Amino acid sequence: MRILIADDEVHVCNDLEYIVTKHIPQADISICFNGTEVIKSLSSFIPDLVFLDIEMPGLNGMEIGGLFKNIKTLPHLVYVTAYEQFAVEAVNIGAKGYVLKPFYDSEIIAHLDKALHDLQKKGAQTAPTVPQEERSHIVASLGSHKYVLRVQDIVAISSIKRQVFVHTDDKDYTYQESLSTLESVFSPKQFFRCHRSYLVNIGWVREIKAWSNGTYVLVLSDRRKTEIPVSRNYVESFRKAFGMR
Repeated sequence: MRILIADDEVHVCNDLEYIVTKHIPQADISICFNGTEVIKSLSSFIPDLVFLDIEMPGLNGMEIGGLFKNIKTLPHLVYVTAYEQFAVEAVNIGAKGYVLKPFYDSEIIAHLDKALHDLQKKGAQTAPTVPQEERSHIVASLGSHKYVLRVQDIVAISSIKRQVFVHTDDKDYTYQESLSTLESVFSPKQFFRCHRSYLVNIGWVREIKAWSNGTYVLVLSDRRKTEIPVSRNYVESFRKAFGMR
């Protein structure tokens, strides 16, 4: 599921991301902090579900909600706001939910389940697709040239502002598919999602350093000694993957 979170309060975005990731670990999440970022995100990221604030810099939530009508497949739109007075307008725009701050986890989870149910229902009405096989190589770009990379030579993969980068021992390539797509075609025994913006090759992890709030930083064995964070959303699955108590 592709989920867009838009709110100018960083802690609200963090809370929503945490709830979403705990409930749907494989969700592809895009976070925006103002209306302008939302518009830019929609040029390459078409969400299935949107958690949208109303009062934001740039376009407000109601203006953005009106723009969703131009998307071929209307997303499951849920307003998350501190204002009660826009509920009727939200319904007229086509919102499926209206959650007041401060919210409970259960309110967000209820909308996640509803959106997931609607998405699965739509999927059942379309022809089934053939599952993708695990890849042994990928084609990535460096400048104007394309290179075939062996999966075992990939140290880590990152996603920065919707651009995916493939990191090897000494070079950084760009890649066209999303981080979630690569996660789905790489073996989970080899690659681990440790952060919403990072996939790491387990075979390249050299050191695990304890960090703040029970999180970790992974030091890789590439020549640059790359350090990659393990966010709190992924700590539990990380500890299980590495057999840590």
